[in-house]
Amino acid sequence: MPRFRPIPVLALLLSACSGPAPLPMPVPEPVLVEPPAPEGVPFRALYAEAGRVVAHDLAGDARRDVSSFAGAVVGRYPSPAGGAVVAVARDGDSLAVWLVGGADERTHRLAALAAPVETTVAWSPDGTNLAFGHYVPTTRDARPAMGAGDILRVDPATGVAARVGCQAARAVLAWMGPDELLVRDTNNLYVVALDGCATRSTVDARRMHRLSVAPDGRHVAYVHRELVYNRQRRAYEPDSTLRIAAPDGADERTVVAFRYRPERLAWKADGTEFAYDVEHPDRPGVRVISIYDVASGQNAYLHPPTGDGPSEFAPSWSPGGTRLAYRTAGSDGAVRLAVRTFADPFPTVLEGSEGAGLVGWAGENAVAARLPAGVARVWRLDGGMPFDLPVGADPIVVAPR
Repeated sequence: MPRFRPIPVLALLLSACSGPAPLPMPVPEPVLVEPPAPEGVPFRALYAEAGRVVAHDLAGDARRDVSSFAGAVVGRYPSPAGGAVVAVARDGDSLAVWLVGGADERTHRLAALAAPVETTVAWSPDGTNLAFGHYVPTTRDARPAMGAGDILRVDPATGVAARVGCQAARAVLAWMGPDELLVRDTNNLYVVALDGCATRSTVDARRMHRLSVAPDGRHVAYVHRELVYNRQRRAYEPDSTLRIAAPDGADERTVVAFRYRPERLAWKADGTEFAYDVEHPDRPGVRVISIYDVASGQNAYLHPPTGDGPSEFAPSWSPGGTRLAYRTAGSDGAVRLAVRTFADPFPTVLEGSEGAGLVGWAGENAVAARLPAGVARVWRLDGGMPFDLPVGADPIVVAPR
């Protein structure tokens, strides 16, 4: 009888608990990861170039022709809400008024006007209403006067324009509400109804020069000129002061005497302040910037006048009112751009801005200007590097993406 060799119990247990030998796993092929494409600057621009308007996303360098657009841009009136701008372009001996942007991101030619002609544009504070006026400058009784022209209201979404119906007024200055406009003719200011131009109030404007209206339409600033009799000299002399008043003429106040030679007034977007430049009290020919607070009626220098400080002039508020850009001329005679942030007592002079002319603000943190060579440059105030638009680009508007 055959004999069986016993298997140890421990060997059986180990055999039952063990699995098959692991199979070898295939080695994956290496995956090549493309490096990310370099990003551009987070801005978008609309500019005229070679007879067309180009919408340019600078972050991805994507360009799209929007429409044809002849002529050099001589006036820009951006909507307070952003997204659209009225551009006035000179084309030979005529001017064309364009609405650029809007709901369909295209251009609409609102008018083609034979030169000489003056244009005025008024956006409502919320950007939902638009009006523009035009007139031929002429003279009457040896004084400047408004000749033939008209005032139109425009639907910003479609570019469709219609006459307001004014018979005398030719310039539109501001929206006084959803159904009223502030307009003027040669001699008077009028608050009129949007429907039919019915007059609500009239103010004699014959002594109002360099008239500037607050964005909210609540105040007008102007140089008041009249002849005053000087008893010592026994002669009439011109007396000119910078004044502010309500559009109906009420609450008229003197801001500063004309011996300071106030120039280049710029309103803050909310209408609470305006900046302007005046002659240095002790240095003829040198300019300093003053800011007028409407509520308090007080003036304050942006930088107190000194015996050797630079000349500062032509202020421009940022859209949110946190910064003021201006031009400054130092001892070397070069004119540069500078920006003052009100949280910082010291201004920043923009490097490489010699001779630059300000085009406008590109949001709250950037300014766009044209250099003497014709190149449009944007300086970022958030620490980013400045950048240029393509050579030949005539900027209409530059804004953050």
